[in-house]
Amino acid sequence: GYRRNKKVTVLLMAATALLGATFVGMQAFEWTKLIVDEGVRPWGNPMGAPQFGSAFFMITGFHGLHVSAGVIYLSIIANRVRRGDYDKKGNYETVEIAGLYWHFVDLVWVFIFAFFYLW
Repeated sequence: GYRRNKKVTVLLMAATALLGATFVGMQAFEWTKLIVDEGVRPWGNPMGAPQFGSAFFMITGFHGLHVSAGVIYLSIIANRVRRGDYDKKGNYETVEIAGLYWHFVDLVWVFIFAFFYLW
């Protein structure tokens, strides 16, 4: 974006959105497995503490919602870059803002992963 290279900017933003959508799909698969195969529910957990289900589904669901919003946002911004909207403005700050949002969502996942999957 800083170099005003539309083709590369659109390609990388689209790839990021695709990977984000893949992440949400994997999260849906994981939820299905936990609910259907393992019997974990927001109000109970047959494998341990009942609070796990409510904490896990609330935190990962809220994160998945933000990732989904980020995928939509990245797709919209990538389309606007492709159309040349930011060249007309002479300003690619919106691309930077989209990147900052995405990095924040990514950073939050590091902590969620550490607490739910590694601990």
